[in-house]
Parts: sequence; C-alpha cells; structure tokens
Amino acid sequence: MTETVDPSGPKDLLLVESNEADASLLQQWVSETPDLGRGVLRVSTMAEAFEAIEKSDFDAVLLSLEVSDAHGLATLEEMRRRSADVPLVVLGTSENGVAGTEAVAAGADDFVSKESWSRAPVAQSIRFAMLRRLPAAFKAPTLRDGLTGLHNLSAFGVIGEHTMHTARRLGTSVAVAVVSPLGPEGQQLDRVELTHALQASGRRLRGSCRQSDVVSRVSADQIAVLGIVEGAEGGEALVSRTLEEIARAGVHRGVRWLSGLSVSRAQRSLSLEGLLRRAVKDLEGASRNLARRQFEGQVRLPEGTAKA
Repeated sequence: MTETVDPSGPKDLLLVESNEADASLLQQWVSETPDLGRGVLRVSTMAEAFEAIEKSDFDAVLLSLEVSDAHGLATLEEMRRRSADVPLVVLGTSENGVAGTEAVAAGADDFVSKESWSRAPVAQSIRFAMLRRLPAAFKAPTLRDGLTGLHNLSAFGVIGEHTMHTARRLGTSVAVAVVSPLGPEGQQLDRVELTHALQASGRRLRGSCRQSDVVSRVSADQIAVLGIVEGAEGGEALVSRTLEEIARAGVHRGVRWLSGLSVSRAQRSLSLEGLLRRAVKDLEGASRNLARRQFEGQVRLPEGTAKA
C-alpha cells in the first residue's frame, strides 16, 4: 500500500489504482484540495481495497477499472457488493470499453475519464459523490415520502441536480418518467385505492430501480423516475421498465397507470424543474386523450397499463 500525507494518520479517501503515474497525479491533486480531507490511502489491488474498507471508514473511493486482480465493470460491481453505501467515483478509459453511463447504471456515483481529467473536475466529482451518499441529506425522514418510502419532491430536486450534472459531464441524455394510477374506466381512484396503489408500487420501485435512478413521489398521485439514458429510445425504455415493475407490484386488478415522458439531451440547458414540468404536461395530455377516446366510444381500455 502507498499513502500520502502522514502515513500513520487517518485517510479520508481510498484510491484503488495500479498505475503509478495516475496514482501519483491523483494524490497530488487531493493534496492541493484541502476540503477533500486528510489525504489518500492508495492500494493497487481489489484485495487490498477490501482489506482497507474492513479496517477503516472512508469518505469516498476512487476506483480504477483496470487493476491487477479485476477488470472492467466486474471491478465496480464487486466493490458495490462489498460496500453498498460508500461514495464511489470510477476512473475509466476508452481502452476498458466502459462508458460513463454504464458505470453510473452499475452503481457508480460519478465517472471520470482519465483521457480528459484535471484537478478541478476530479475534485468536483468526489464532492458530488459524497453529497449523493450523505446520510443526513438523502436518508433523513424529512426527504422521504411517508406513504411510499420513496424520495419526496425536495429530495428529487437535491439528488436530481447531481444527476443532471453527471449527465452533462458524460455528454448523455437525462429523462423523467412520471406515472399515475387511474381506475378501470379512467376515473380517479378513491383514497383507499390510491393509497394501496402508491404503497405497493413504491415498495416495488424501491427494490427494482437502478441505483442511479432517482425515484420520488412528486405529488399526491404521481411518481417520477429520473434517470441517465441514451437518447429518446433510452427514455422510452425508462418508461417501459417503470411500468413493468409497477405491474409486478401486485396492485389490485383494475388499476391502470398512465405515463408521461420528458427527455433532455446533454447539449440543451433544460432545468430539472423544466424537465419534470414537461413530463407532467405529457402525462396530463395522455389523460385528456384517454378521456376523449372513451367519451367518443372509439376505444375500450385494455387490461394492464396505458402509455402516452
């Protein structure tokens, strides 16, 4: 193991990196950024990393996807299995064939490409990773919805801003899917039915969504899922995945879900609030279309879910 600062003192960051030059550069950058803590404990293998995590608590882990005893996404997945809650920044290159979106979907809190890194972006990524996993910020009861156990609207804003930042840095798209339950004829559910539908769906989504997705109850009868995606097709896949999981939640027969979708490409400056507003508007449009079709008697609603 190679250390920086006081070799006998505590370290706040764990660096898993077998490349000596890259490790030295990262250690220098951390030493030049006092707010990142008391220094770096550097290890060169996953075995050493797991040993270090068992002995100490770290504010964040910087994980290279190329170490002597692990390679590619398997490195990240094994780290997440061993340490589910630690803030994790992945250090990757084009040579290992892992894109930033893949790393984030697999459990990384942020991704830094070694081919274009510098001190300021690396430091920012570490800060965002620690913010995302901060228990006081994201596990506090005030940011959890009491009915569903999902994040509430306030948490959606806080965590969602990090997701938007990550998507911009990765040069990819971000999407918001909003879903809402209706009765068998498209009518509003009564309070008991709505409570049951939201509770069952919340339980299912908490356990099934990707770690990188932000799942929140954003209004009395709406659940929003924010995720990093690959373009419009990725947004449609986010909606389909959300509806499929809700269908498995065991909500009683006859409850149907409408959905709305909004996708923003990395080059656009649409805000998180604007993205959510567009998805809600899309959902409201789907509801109006459904009501009009039923009124005209042109379509009988099938069993299952209805998409916009």
